[in-house]
Amino acid sequence: MLIPLGTDRPIRRPSVVTPTLIVLCVAAFVVQRWMDSTGDEGLFESRFWVFGGEGFAWYRTVTYAFLHGDFLHLAGNMLFLWVFGRPVEDRLGRVGFAALYLAGGVAAGLGHAWLERGPAIGASGAVSAVTGAFLVLFPRTRIRVLWFMIIISLMMAPAWFFIGLQIAWNILAGVSGTAGNVAVIAHLAGYAFGFVVAFVLLASGLIAKEPYDLFSISRQAKRRQEFRSAARLADRRGGPARPAGASRGSSAPDAAAALDERSEALARDRAAVSVAISAHDFDGAVSAYRGLLDRHGMASAGDRAAVTLSRKAQYRLGTHLASVGDTGLALRAFDDFLGSYPDDPEAGAIRVLLARLCVETGATARARRLLDEAIASAKDPALREMARDERAALGDPPGADGGGGTA
Repeated sequence: MLIPLGTDRPIRRPSVVTPTLIVLCVAAFVVQRWMDSTGDEGLFESRFWVFGGEGFAWYRTVTYAFLHGDFLHLAGNMLFLWVFGRPVEDRLGRVGFAALYLAGGVAAGLGHAWLERGPAIGASGAVSAVTGAFLVLFPRTRIRVLWFMIIISLMMAPAWFFIGLQIAWNILAGVSGTAGNVAVIAHLAGYAFGFVVAFVLLASGLIAKEPYDLFSISRQAKRRQEFRSAARLADRRGGPARPAGASRGSSAPDAAAALDERSEALARDRAAVSVAISAHDFDGAVSAYRGLLDRHGMASAGDRAAVTLSRKAQYRLGTHLASVGDTGLALRAFDDFLGSYPDDPEAGAIRVLLARLCVETGATARARRLLDEAIASAKDPALREMARDERAALGDPPGADGGGGTA
């Protein structure tokens, strides 16, 4: 059994829709159990589940997705929604994500009603749509998985492997008839809907492409195939042949292959840091982090985001580096943290800590700016007072940009 616990994909703003959906599903479950306790067991569910044939009603393609059979059914769906929903919400935006979730639930419900005649309840279809979209948007993101196989252990699995395994199980269970009470048609319809919608959004440019989403990866693969075909044609003709758009003397085959290798290397190097942190091997994590920065940590914003770990891992790494006195690396770790998670609950405390590190390195001008930001944004009165005290110790009123070094 594989249970997802989180991903190493940075989330740049707090999730709103994902926790709201979880609260709604939990509230609906409480109402279900209360209704069952009054002696009307199953009556509430039968009004709102999705059902094919003569029992079909359009509104049930929405309501069924907020009901669950038992606590384990609810807990499993909400865990998957929490793990995969937040990164997808971050990428699509709150309105776009809410639309994907609801439409995915409807598509899954329609698929079940079309091919099955038994009733179905549960958020699995909608969550499958989110998971299918995750596969397209973040195929090489690593999933932190709790693995039950004779022994219990933690592992980092690529998203394409973990989600692909879930899809394969549903297909095999459906074909073999071993699915039991699991609505595999709803699951598969949800996966397909989320996959297609995310791919179309990328292909149409409605959401920005990233170097490692499935659309960009497939386009790179197509480009490499064009160059291989051109090279074979050139060998047969004895002259240089180039695919359309290639310039004379182009090294595009090498460049495309190099890009693919870099993406694989980046995923491996990020995973190495995350695995070491999960194992509390902070010496190994620091060494792996240095290697990650050396090989992938260029100065551009996109590259800095690529080497930023999950929120928890980046925070733990930064605090460890600060505690052992590795000021330069701690500055980099916390700089990247604030760049990816500017509204994090710990952002104010990190700005104060960064200011202290800046003072140690002589970058007092930046320390003042960080403390001014902490004073303006901190919601905790104690933290705000601490920032004010440290700001006063540096001299000049808040907002003034005195002299000093730069980080």
